[in-house]
Amino acid sequence: NEADPEIQQVIADNKADIISMSYGGGESDNFADANAYDASFSKLEFAELSTEGIAAFASSGDSGSAECLAAGGGYRPQVCVSYPSGDNNVTSVGGVTAYLDSLGALAAPVLGWGISTSFAGSGGYGGSSGSGGGTSTFMPAPAWQQAALGNSLREQPDVSLIGDPNTGVTSISNARFGGAPSDIGGTSVSAPQMAATWALVLSACVANPGKGLCPPSGSGAFYRLGNASPYLYAILKGTPLRGISPALAYGSVFYDVLYGSNEMASNALGLPSAPIPGAIAQTGYDQITGVGVPYAGHLIQAITGQVVP
Repeated sequence: NEADPEIQQVIADNKADIISMSYGGGESDNFADANAYDASFSKLEFAELSTEGIAAFASSGDSGSAECLAAGGGYRPQVCVSYPSGDNNVTSVGGVTAYLDSLGALAAPVLGWGISTSFAGSGGYGGSSGSGGGTSTFMPAPAWQQAALGNSLREQPDVSLIGDPNTGVTSISNARFGGAPSDIGGTSVSAPQMAATWALVLSACVANPGKGLCPPSGSGAFYRLGNASPYLYAILKGTPLRGISPALAYGSVFYDVLYGSNEMASNALGLPSAPIPGAIAQTGYDQITGVGVPYAGHLIQAITGQVVP
């Protein structure tokens, strides 16, 4: 894991409240089986982050349902999820397509990033990009997800924000030397977006300790809520945490994405086989957008019980 030194530094310093990870690889590219994962240093690292109360967010991948690398390059023609986004102590962040007008208002329904988008479709049927998601082959579902979905194996993503580069965020590289604005995307963009959103939630809890789902004091040396995912799924199902129910219902807190698929096309991968099956967006949770796209202000209100101006 190329991020080991950085993660170990975060653990040792115990100062960061949130980390965002824009990297990942196929689950089976990282671990042969459950025993390999259980013996891995990565599992210990993310467990320690959780113990310290640090929220970890990771991109779910940009290759739709096929996140495993092939030996000769490209991706294998098989269903595969990404890691570390699939770790039980990490919140997996997927991507959506969100067409905005010049005023920043939605110009069309939000879609799960994949074959429904013009960017993904440019590579042929199914395209070559899409929000990573699916079911682990061996990782057990964490209690907070199992309670909400009734699943036995870990599913991802948990939540989503803008990921499609065609509707992505504007970036300028080397502006001093004539660099022009361009759109960038991928779940490497949506993961830090969600981390920033969660930072607003923590700030609101600091201002309202003991209100709503905010405990009187956070965990660790600083005010922290730990893994964000249990809060997201509690809102999805309207179930209480520590005996307290979310202040707003699911439909008021998340945009429920109803259209899109992360199926991958064989021709986009340079392979002659049939398309690689993927998830289809649907009501509530799905394996392309998770619980949906959060409305930041309402997410804060659902957790703190305080109306955001």
